[in-house]
Amino acid sequence: TTGAEALYSDLGHCGKKNIRVSWAFVKSMLILNYLGQGAWLLDNPTSVSDGINPIFGIMPEWAILPGVILATAAAIIASQSVITGSFTMFSEAMSVNFWPNQQIDYPSGVKGQMYIPRINWGLMFLCFIVVIYFQKSEAMEAAYGLTITITMLMTTILLFFWLSRNKATRVFAVGFIAVYLCIELGFFYANVIKFFDGGWLTMVLGGFIAVCMYAWYNGRLIKAKFIKFVKLNKYIAVIKDLKLDETIPKYATNLAFLSRAKNHDEVESKIIYSIIRKQPKRADHYFILNITNQEDPYTFKYTIDEIMPGTIYRVNFLLGFKVDRRINDYFDQVLQDMMDEGTIPSRSSHPSLRGYDIPPDLKYVIIDNTYINDTLLTVKEKITLNIYNFVKYIGSDDFKAWGISSHNVTVESAPLLDQKVFTKKIKQVDFRHYDS
Repeated sequence: TTGAEALYSDLGHCGKKNIRVSWAFVKSMLILNYLGQGAWLLDNPTSVSDGINPIFGIMPEWAILPGVILATAAAIIASQSVITGSFTMFSEAMSVNFWPNQQIDYPSGVKGQMYIPRINWGLMFLCFIVVIYFQKSEAMEAAYGLTITITMLMTTILLFFWLSRNKATRVFAVGFIAVYLCIELGFFYANVIKFFDGGWLTMVLGGFIAVCMYAWYNGRLIKAKFIKFVKLNKYIAVIKDLKLDETIPKYATNLAFLSRAKNHDEVESKIIYSIIRKQPKRADHYFILNITNQEDPYTFKYTIDEIMPGTIYRVNFLLGFKVDRRINDYFDQVLQDMMDEGTIPSRSSHPSLRGYDIPPDLKYVIIDNTYINDTLLTVKEKITLNIYNFVKYIGSDDFKAWGISSHNVTVESAPLLDQKVFTKKIKQVDFRHYDS
């Protein structure tokens, strides 16, 4: 059962057709292997108590060394499936905002082939902790059994909710969970009594990840509660005059901001603050980039809204949760499409460069941090945000996580402009009478 689960965790890497074809072979070999061990145990009932492993006991003496080598190779392959499965799950958790964005490397152009450095190093660190604590593989049995049982229960419950969303399969879903819960709760009851024999360690490690996910998701909600969204139309006149004001040095030809505003006519106030107040940023074209997560895992589209003709554009990336977040590459394609259509110039706006067909420059501005007054938070929100800030260190900078080249990125911070500070107004006095 756990082997089947490992196979399905690799669906995104190997493809469902490969899994379906190989599973028939794998299942046949497993059945023959288990039947062989069972037959050997019936003929040698006292061998297990003598410390003989049935897998190696059924082998002739000359095959034991090759068998050990084969078993070691199988363990390495199994560990590799855990690593690749972890990469898949964490990348999807990032897509749905349950884990901080992290740098993802893509060693090949094949879909699903990815490498997340910090997750890989984190797995290695946790493996060292587990090995040092248990020391022997026999001591890990309790922890392993409890972990697998909980994983199976979680999978069953998630599948039940997925099936119950469709009215046509709701009755089937109830029958499905009734049957499988009876089986898996039996496994759980048999393993939970081993909690103090080592099962607690996996619960602590799993609980740590769960707390981080909870704090990250809810911390973002808390911050979103204080973020002010403003109508872009209110600032069109200001940006239009800013664009024409040659006393302000041009910041960039094409200037792009990342936004999480859901309404197409809105943007975070911190972006307006960055353009107008922090450092006036004059540009020929302003782009508001937004990612909308799609339920279809492989959706790969974009739309463009022209907010101010020839000046402000909102680019909406409609991406499925299995699509890599390479915003730098995707936005380059969008700009090329706009140039091909004649929407924006394909050459630099500077006369000295335009004659040599140099393309226009591009700059990203990422507003990373915002200030939140502690007096506006409850105790629970303060604790959640403290954990959120800790988890943030696990993640990568936004420009790395979103696949944006660091050479043309400016990272800024901005206050939350709509925040009310409940403090006493300081009183001005004459410096000659400050003692009183």
